[in-house]
Amino acid sequence: MGKKNIIKFESLHEGYPEVIVPARTMVPDWYKNQKPDKGIDKSFKKCVPFLEAITSGYLIKMPMDLYVEQRPEGPYISWPQEGIQPIGFRLNESIDNIPAPIGYNKDSFYWKLPVSFQIPIGHSALVTQPLNRFDLPFFCFSVVIDGGYTLVPEANMSFYLKEGFEGFIPQGTPIAQIIPIKNESWNAKNVKGMVEEGKKSKLRSTLVYSGWYKNTWWTKKDYT
Repeated sequence: MGKKNIIKFESLHEGYPEVIVPARTMVPDWYKNQKPDKGIDKSFKKCVPFLEAITSGYLIKMPMDLYVEQRPEGPYISWPQEGIQPIGFRLNESIDNIPAPIGYNKDSFYWKLPVSFQIPIGHSALVTQPLNRFDLPFFCFSVVIDGGYTLVPEANMSFYLKEGFEGFIPQGTPIAQIIPIKNESWNAKNVKGMVEEGKKSKLRSTLVYSGWYKNTWWTKKDYT
């Protein structure tokens, strides 16, 4: 195995140093608790691409509890430790042309990301909503950060809250996912025969009950 690339990071909070962790270490309970397949029945647990989205790259964790309450003027977020401001409120005028996701409050907040990190030159980092985590009560904007740049402390990452949500966002909740991307040049090309090749893939996959994609094409990734 060749030399590993390294994502360098440092937490802003000494009492909570592991603010960035491999995403594979935080598979959600609703996935783990899915009942095993019976016989030839298939659940989403058989879909390797679905799980790989959840476990790719790294997660940034919230280092403290947050509490959301609904007030007449809109959602209000509080936290237990004074002197620290883990989130901020963004005036709608600055983002009023961005459509809010359906089912989310039109007011936009932003995480003050509790970490500085850097990935190697020659790569970029997609920083986005934790993938397939529709259970989370917020939805983050996505950004791409080029390698070599050290993210400034408390960098802003906007998010929307689910409409009507009230309750705790516990310490350790994943608030963003970092997926490293190698910088390469690409072209999009319309190629005759791709549809037919896709049909062949479908036919081959139906010759076994499960596991064809995983056993034929899937490559294990390594994020530690």
